[in-house]
Parts: sequence; structure tokens; C-alpha cells
Amino acid sequence: MSEPIRILQVFGCLDRGGAENMIMNVFKNLDREKIMFDFVVHLDKKCDFDDEVLSMGSTIYHAPKYNILNHFEYVKWWKKFFKEHPEYKLLHSHVRSTAVIYTKIAREFGVKNIVHSHSSTNAGGGIMAKVKDIYQKDITKYADKCLVCSKEAGEWLFKGHEYTLYKNTIDAKKFVYNSEMDEKIRKQLGLKDEFVVGHVGRFHELKNQKFLMDIFASILKKEKNAVLVLVGEKIGSIGIEKQELVDYSKKLGIEDKCIFAGNVPNVYDYLSMFDAFVFPSIHEGLPVTLIEAQAAGLQCFVSDAVSSESKITDNLQFIPLDKGAEYWAQKVLSCKGIEKKNTYSEIYNAGYDIDAGTKILTDIYLSLLK
Repeated sequence: MSEPIRILQVFGCLDRGGAENMIMNVFKNLDREKIMFDFVVHLDKKCDFDDEVLSMGSTIYHAPKYNILNHFEYVKWWKKFFKEHPEYKLLHSHVRSTAVIYTKIAREFGVKNIVHSHSSTNAGGGIMAKVKDIYQKDITKYADKCLVCSKEAGEWLFKGHEYTLYKNTIDAKKFVYNSEMDEKIRKQLGLKDEFVVGHVGRFHELKNQKFLMDIFASILKKEKNAVLVLVGEKIGSIGIEKQELVDYSKKLGIEDKCIFAGNVPNVYDYLSMFDAFVFPSIHEGLPVTLIEAQAAGLQCFVSDAVSSESKITDNLQFIPLDKGAEYWAQKVLSCKGIEKKNTYSEIYNAGYDIDAGTKILTDIYLSLLK
């Protein structure tokens, strides 16, 4: 039997972010006798998905984290890597900041490049944000294929360059409402019949979790039997520390009603336990989380700064951020008593189920390798 084609996936880290979840969904659904994924990460610590990808036969390589001052060290690492690993003929980049550096080196070694846009804004700040902006101007220069999660993400990063829309697919069947898991997770968290306001997302200013807490504080004034459950945490070195959000909940006097669940491998079970999903991001492309929440049949209350492409079902409504916390709270409370419906067929028909997504990405890989 011939060896599988090994494709190099490049990430900042392998924690449970949207892009990482998307690739892991595909990886678990692949025919791994034909195609395998290996990973380059820019974080020298154990991450959420490490054990899982290693158990599936992958290799994880650790590139130095780029900080401008180590530019030549970074270039040297990549040149040494491709010299020692001629088996890689295709690279799939999920890191915007330094993609133009390593895709150029990959091209020199005869490697094809896919550059993938997962966002529609710069999530960082300071001098590194300025460096990213400079580097991204040439991000398509060595790309053989540009993929985007949404049209907005494509126009932002690739600015008129040709790109292909690749939908952030999920294993939709896993997200169908499960009453047993609803009861099980509630029991684990010490909950019974509370009205559960849920949120899934990395802790970051763009995700607007402090405003989320303002909304929840307004909800509590009208619904004392409510709790806020936050699934996620800071990813890598950029974002908000959990303690900052804990301190803010104390400032609002809602700390006893807030549950920080952390990063969890079974997000679908937590979604079954939510009664409403609130996502007040300041800016987004097309987050996987919103596809998952709609697949779970949840009523979703989403900032109008999020891409309109996120709306797959009638369960999602956009709300302007400038309407304020009180207005948001009224909207969220309006869904009390609404039963969760099975939206699997809607997710599938819209092309967001993993079976379709895996075939499409496999075809893209094979077409580039011909």
C-alpha cells in the first residue's frame, strides 16, 4: 500500500480556536490512508489538540514564535525544515502574520501553498499589528490558492485577488439537541432549571465578553433564575486573561451567576444545555461557533458587526451594539420558552456539514498536487 500524501498545516497553536476546530473536523473525517495532516505551530507548549493529532499519526513541529528581532532565525528555521522534509509538497497556511515569509521559502523548495483567511480584521495591537499589516500586503504573492471562510474575510485580506469560498463545515449531527446531555451537563455544573445564557469564544477584546456581562447583568434584573456560561479562554499570547473577566463580573455583582467552563472538547453537549446563545462581537468573519449554535437549534443573538453570511437559520437575529445592554437583554429574554428545533437539514442544505466540506477540501488538495 502506498504512503498517504502528507499535507503541512501551519497554525499559531493547536488550541480550540475556530480555524483549528475546522481543520480538526476535516482531519477526523478524512480517509487517512490517502491523506494525512502534519502541523507546524508557533508555540512551544502543549495545546488542546496535541494528544489527539499525535494519536492519529500526525507529527507536530515547533517553529520559533516570530517577534521581528528573530527574523533571520525564523527564516533559517523554515529553510532548514524544508531541506530536511522533502516529503511535503503542499502547505496550508492559517497564520496571516508571517505567511509571506514561509510561503516564499516553501515555493523555493517546490512546495505549493494554500493561504486561508479566517478573519476580517486584525485581532492584535501594537507594533506586531503594524508588522502584520505590512506583511499581509504581499500575502498572495506565493499563494497557489487563496481560501476564505466568508466573502468579507476574502475582501479584507486578499483585496481583489482571486479567492475561493470554503465554508467552515462542522459535524452537524453531533450538534442536534440532546436532552440527555442537557441534563448531564447541567448536573455537572450544579444547575437544574435555570435559564442558561451561553457563549463560546476565545477571551479577546473583539469577542466583547465584558459587554456580554453587561447584557447578562441586565437579564438578571428581570430573570433572577439565570446563569451565564462562558466556554473558552485566552488562546496564545493575545487576548484577555480569565481573571480580568472574573474581576469584571465581581464589579457588576454577578460573579455568583457566572460559570467559566474553560476550553472543552464536547462543545456540542454544552450547546444542548444553553437556552440562548449571545455573541456580541465587535468584528467577525464567519465564526464556526455560530454555525454550531444554529445546528444546536439555539436562538442566537448576534452583533450586527458579524458577517451577514453567518445567518443560516431563522434562529439567528442581528442586533446593533449601540442599542445597549438593556435592549440586548430584552431580546434575549424574549426567547424564553421557545423549544429547540432540529436544524440539521438546514445546515446540511446550506453546505456546512462535514461530509461535503471534507470532499471539497480533498479535491482542492489533489488538484494542486497534480
